[in-house]
This record gives sequence, structure tokens and C-alpha cells, in this order.
Amino acid sequence: MLGACDRAADAPAQPGAREVVATPAGTVVRSFAGTPLPAMQFTDPAGKVLDLAAQDGPVLINLWATWCAPCVVEMPQLDALAGAMEGELRVITISQDVRGADVVTPFF
Repeated sequence: MLGACDRAADAPAQPGAREVVATPAGTVVRSFAGTPLPAMQFTDPAGKVLDLAAQDGPVLINLWATWCAPCVVEMPQLDALAGAMEGELRVITISQDVRGADVVTPFF
């Protein structure tokens, strides 16, 4: 398969392509604070099942992937946060990698 960009296209831009939406930077969304987590289960690389609804106390859930450069950069910061707030906040990282634990495990 071959893909390329055409710099001389006469086609009009897609509707809304020129609209700019202001996104607040550094904003923490707290609209779900205090609400129970959904009844979802995840399996860690060791085969242990984690039930989100069974978590007690504050939880930070981070969805990440090994192919996501910003995700990889923030992993040490999340690890430091988990250590600094041990007993006060649980940090749960959920990988979206479809290649399994073999590609995820080296990050921990």
C-alpha cells in the first residue's frame, strides 16, 4: 500500500476543519469525583484479576500504550506519584496494547 499527501489539491476543506476549539490546559475534571467505579475487571500480567468496582478509596486510572510516546514519558511520574501517595491514592495503569504482557512488562 502506498500513501501520500497531495499538496496541490483543489478540494475544499472538510466542514469544521478550520474551527478551533479552546481546550483548557492543566484542568482537572472532577465531575466524577466520589462516584463508584464501574463494574469492570482487568487481568494483570501475572494473571491476577482486578475488579474496579471493588476498589476502596481514591483511584487514578491511567489508560496507556507502549506505542504512545507521551504515555511512556509519564510512566516514571505515575510511579513516583504512586509511591508518594501510597495508602492515600491507588494508581492503576491499564495498557491498551493488543500484543499482551510481553510488550508491557518491560515498563514496570
